[in-house]
Amino acid sequence: MNYDYAFKLVSSSQWRKMGRWKNNILLACELVRGATELEGTAIPFSPSSYAIFDHNQFVPAREFEQDVEKTKTILERELPQSVENLRLASAPVVKELEGIAPTKITSESLRHLLSLPALQVRRWYELMLIDGALSKLYPQSLPAEFLLCGKNFTPSSLLAHAALPKILFPMVEEEFKLLEIAYCRRQGQDVSGQLERHAEKFGWLASLSWWDEPNSARHYEKIVEELSKNRPEEKLATKIHQRQEQYAAAEKILQELSRKFPRAFEIVDAVRELTGLREENWDAVSKAGARLRPLLRKAAAEFHLSLGQFMQLAPKEAYYLLENNALPQGKSIDELNARLKHYAIVHAKGGDFLIFSGSEAQKLHELVRPPQKEMSELHGMPVFQGRVTGRACVMQTSDDMAKMQQEMVLVCPMSDPDFMAAIRKASAIVADQGGLLCHAAIVARELQIPCVVGTEHATRAIKDGEEIIVDAYKGIVTITKNKSQDAREDY
Repeated sequence: MNYDYAFKLVSSSQWRKMGRWKNNILLACELVRGATELEGTAIPFSPSSYAIFDHNQFVPAREFEQDVEKTKTILERELPQSVENLRLASAPVVKELEGIAPTKITSESLRHLLSLPALQVRRWYELMLIDGALSKLYPQSLPAEFLLCGKNFTPSSLLAHAALPKILFPMVEEEFKLLEIAYCRRQGQDVSGQLERHAEKFGWLASLSWWDEPNSARHYEKIVEELSKNRPEEKLATKIHQRQEQYAAAEKILQELSRKFPRAFEIVDAVRELTGLREENWDAVSKAGARLRPLLRKAAAEFHLSLGQFMQLAPKEAYYLLENNALPQGKSIDELNARLKHYAIVHAKGGDFLIFSGSEAQKLHELVRPPQKEMSELHGMPVFQGRVTGRACVMQTSDDMAKMQQEMVLVCPMSDPDFMAAIRKASAIVADQGGLLCHAAIVARELQIPCVVGTEHATRAIKDGEEIIVDAYKGIVTITKNKSQDAREDY
């Protein structure tokens, strides 16, 4: 491994941040390999290099923008077919992940297991390109202001009210089920069996990238206990009614949109389809990781490693350990522990993984993401409209959850399912990354929370507790530096 080469590779071009990651090198190596080495189907592009630095993913910025433009050209010609191609490519891998159940972790079973997320990551990268392309195409498909169903819309407000998912997302279904269980608990029923079944069905939502422990029945028991105190049956009925009204209104808007602006309808329909596909795609990986966790923990224990230490092995290192009952020469538990603190992976097409630990990894991260100059205003894409003034809670990962208080503005690199506890408390969401198909956009439209994504610098420019103004009409986030009482305006 050549540190100088990686340093030059990173410093030679501006890199684009792709989102966040978990400190799981075992799976992350397959992520970077899948993005760079595997051939595309719906969108036939892949980056020449891909890197992960302390939970953040990067590709060369110029290369990504070029591929977005190429993707835009493809989607202008064949948007429905591209969406269908992506679905056809994803379906068999999702099916295999859902059914995979080895009885023991061996080098052979681990190779097969890791090959499947690599394919899903390829689909994820294609979705990122499609997201970038649709973010350019969509505003061109509509006037700046227009009338539908007797109401005035802008492209942004139409998307917020009409681009609702075609599937019931697990995060929504889980909340409904918990309220049902809470009602049974309020009626004096024994709900222990329901909680066990709930944990089996939804616990994986907390285990993105196979890192965090899936939620247990005990975790849900505490939630149900609190929900049962406040008439959960009424809350559930209200939520179901509001959702039905939301979807009924969206259906009327979509019907008129298809007649007046057929190209815009085609794009909005693709956004709805792709948000579901994105969810199904990576959910399958998370479910597999949660299901296989006991086997991975058992394999780690056989070599006197914790699960976390085992997950700091690169795939080749893990295969060697499983085949030879020893770490590869030159590798030590101290290095695995150093990776838990800081790690970096750089992978160029046709090359091997370059993996760095501790201070070397931290240097690479600082090179790619130098300290942010002071800013008073950030610009991004509004994905659900509203205007909110509140104190910021800057969360780099879900490990920062304890900082989040009711009605604070969640500021994050890119939201994921393990941010949901914070999102449900948030008065607004501001994200560094994202577009029409990102998790924050999906959640904001589902829960009707003002949201601005794609600000690039929010998590570095905004500090915990600073008062910020989120204008999700214009896509502007203003840092006021005034830590006064939160105030949310109607929207």
